[in-house]
Amino acid sequence: MIDLLKPLFPGPLAPLAETLQCTPAADDVPLQHLLIDDTALRGLLRRHGACLGTHDLRVAACAWLLHYLAQILPPVMAGLSLLQQRWPLAPQECALRLDADGHTQALVLIHPGVAAPGDSDSRYHALLHHHLAPLIRRLSDTARVPARLLWGNVARRLEGVLRDACELCQQQPLLLSRLRADEQFLLHQRGWPPAQKNPLYAPPRIVEHQGDIITLHRQCCLYYRLPDQGYCTACPLAPEFRKHKPCSHTTTRLQ
Repeated sequence: MIDLLKPLFPGPLAPLAETLQCTPAADDVPLQHLLIDDTALRGLLRRHGACLGTHDLRVAACAWLLHYLAQILPPVMAGLSLLQQRWPLAPQECALRLDADGHTQALVLIHPGVAAPGDSDSRYHALLHHHLAPLIRRLSDTARVPARLLWGNVARRLEGVLRDACELCQQQPLLLSRLRADEQFLLHQRGWPPAQKNPLYAPPRIVEHQGDIITLHRQCCLYYRLPDQGYCTACPLAPEFRKHKPCSHTTTRLQ
């Protein structure tokens, strides 16, 4: 774990921050290598797909990205939102530590970043535009999976991290206000300055099903295409939701 994160991840939370490192290892894979070498990325996705029991690169890419985000976003966003620490996240500045099945164990940075307070746009710029945007373009091209689907799954992971962080910071008004401002910028603005469409934004689709009010995911993650898997309880492609009209309720139950 990077030292400055230790106060934010005490005790049982510590493993969440171990996935961000500054100590390189010989077998770390530079992110830049995966972005410029299609053979390397395709091999990674095939290895990950074999672990999941699928040869469909679209499914493997979605699953790999969801796991990757689950690993790296808690410590990265804690630094960006709570500490206002800017990490070196450009492809040439970081590497991935992978296991035999292609799961990301850690994101390895060349240095621990710098403190640089600012607005949400400036603090999240490197993560969104230098890190995630080129990664999603390459995954989309290699696996033939729509970029909007991948961005939708990024939004799902961001939303989850922000929700958990807000719950932990309920008694800390300054930190809570930073999280709320970043949530607004990341998920609820249609566009980003100067005049760019926000790929994370999507109006919530809320349905009523069997007495429950459910907020559906922005995009399907394709897990239903895995062996012995079905639609999740908030999948927008699930048959029971496809014909539902939007619900007028304002109180939602997140899945």
